[in-house]
Amino acid sequence: MKMRTMLILTLLSVGLLLAGTGIAGADVIVSTGVFASATLEVVNTLTVQPVPYAGGTAPKIDFHSIPAGRAFASATEYIKVTHDDNSLAWEIKIYTNNFATEPSTTTWGYNYGGMIGLVPGARLPMAWHAETADFVSSPFAVGSATTTPSVGWNFVKDKRDKDIPGTPEDESWLGPNDAGEHGKGTAGYANVAYGSPDYQKVIDPRVGSPEYGYLDGDKIFTVEVEGISSAASADTYGTTISFDLVHK
Repeated sequence: MKMRTMLILTLLSVGLLLAGTGIAGADVIVSTGVFASATLEVVNTLTVQPVPYAGGTAPKIDFHSIPAGRAFASATEYIKVTHDDNSLAWEIKIYTNNFATEPSTTTWGYNYGGMIGLVPGARLPMAWHAETADFVSSPFAVGSATTTPSVGWNFVKDKRDKDIPGTPEDESWLGPNDAGEHGKGTAGYANVAYGSPDYQKVIDPRVGSPEYGYLDGDKIFTVEVEGISSAASADTYGTTISFDLVHK
């Protein structure tokens, strides 16, 4: 009986050992696979359309006649931006490009964003505000782009903006913050939206780092502009508000 019990225990031990060895020490004898490939087509589109707050479409952004003494002016239209891009990292910039050659700093100063007048040196600065909404029914409240904390406006920059001597920031078009900032600060003022293939974020200067803005659920957003009329002289003004889709 004792011998039989020992034999059973021995066989059980050997069986457990073999089972354990089979689970823990199994070796791959053959490994193979198949190659997979795909080519994803490129998409990079950007369209802008002036839209009246009352609905429909318009040929331009119009501030009409601005009364003397008014600090800020709202237009009767906003800009609908429709975009699609599947690059790894993209940005959309808003700006003016008012001069074909370098303007005289004696006549025009160092920053040129906004509308320019018929008289040399006359400029009506502008600011922009963006929202994730696909349409807007009334203008966003006007306000200063320099207010701290921000009230939602960023300056419209110009591609020939220069660094103003004696100031702590670089106000030029390609200021140092352009590479790393999506929000307020030098050339970062021009960044209105950014993202990658699977998301889009619309900039709002009221939102700080690291978010800088709000996620947009589709590929449509709106941009409003205001005229900073307190900084302008009496004249007739105009410009082209431009948008660039940039791959980072």
